[in-house]
Amino acid sequence: MAHFVQLDANNVVINGTVLVNSILFDETGTEREALGIAFLQQTFGADTRWVQTSYSGRIRGRYAGIGMVYDPVADVFTVPEQEVTT
Repeated sequence: MAHFVQLDANNVVINGTVLVNSILFDETGTEREALGIAFLQQTFGADTRWVQTSYSGRIRGRYAGIGMVYDPVADVFTVPEQEVTT
């Protein structure tokens, strides 16, 4: 199974979904994240933003959860810093 998360305009994870792996394979049998994104945009709307994540952390550093932030420059998911209130 392939895991994807939806991002808002600020790159914050707002939703997650799972796709069958076969959606990601092109005609040569190569796995392509772009195919999963295209499928999700057809399903949820062309204006939605999606990024693949993995339980093993093999891509983008860690498995992304709701509220985490995607850093497109470093291509990793990060945990937002907690505001300290006194």
